[in-house]
Amino acid sequence: MKLIQNLNSVQVISKTGHTRMRAMGLFFCPICKKAVTRNKDNGKRVDSCGNKECQKSKSYRHGYVGTSIYTAWANMKARCDNPKNTAYKYYGAKGITYPASWKTFKGFAKDMLLSWEKGLTIDRKNHNNNYSKDNCQWIPMNDNRIKDQIKTIAKLTSNGSILAVYASAADAVRAGECQQSTSITRVARGERKAFKGFQWKYLN
Repeated sequence: MKLIQNLNSVQVISKTGHTRMRAMGLFFCPICKKAVTRNKDNGKRVDSCGNKECQKSKSYRHGYVGTSIYTAWANMKARCDNPKNTAYKYYGAKGITYPASWKTFKGFAKDMLLSWEKGLTIDRKNHNNNYSKDNCQWIPMNDNRIKDQIKTIAKLTSNGSILAVYASAADAVRAGECQQSTSITRVARGERKAFKGFQWKYLN
């Protein structure tokens, strides 16, 4: 939405009980044509205020707000665009981006809605490449975890020299490399820089 005016920051308490200041702003919603107060970071990222009146508007065309596919799109954008997002350092900070047409849900849905089903999560076929129609697919959440478990994975030094190769992350666990496979699969997916000083990389 378009920022109309900066407002005073407000004090909020998180779910963990921590107090922090949130910058607020007055935004113009292009759907319901009203001025609304929102957190500045959130207000800039969304296309409408999302209020009930706004959602009932005929201009609010796609009707997918609140669904898992809309959430997947919004989370993808946040990972790539918002430095304050906890996953940004694994995506946007590493240059992972998405097509310009995906800046709006309409553009994203044009490419990905037809293949989507409820309960599926978005997955990049090649984790080294950007989000795109050709590099993305919808898979069950459990399949996403299983896929990480059956790939050949290599342990590397900080300069990229291979120290060991395992048929799967589960084999690396059995060899004593870690207690939980997620410790190394997160590195292989690019979500962490290293685990105990070593890099991990999928070989297939």
